[in-house]
Amino acid sequence: MTDDVLLAAYDDQLRGDAETAGAASVERLGPLWLVRFTGRGFISYRDLDGADEETPAGWCRRRSTASGPTLR
Repeated sequence: MTDDVLLAAYDDQLRGDAETAGAASVERLGPLWLVRFTGRGFISYRDLDGADEETPAGWCRRRSTASGPTLR
C-alpha cells in the first residue's frame, strides 16, 4: 500500500464530520473547516486544491477582517 492510498483512506474516514463531532460550531471557509469546541478549536482541511502555504492564511485574514477578529 502506498502513502497516497493510506492518506486517501485517512482523509475519507477522519476528515470533516468525524473530527468535528461534538463541536460547538463548524464553519466552512473555502476548503477549510473552522472548528470550535468550548475553550479551544482548530482548522482542518481535506484538500487545499493546490494552494501554496500563504493561501490558507489569506483566507483566514479575509474572513477575520470581514466578520471581526474571531480567529487567533
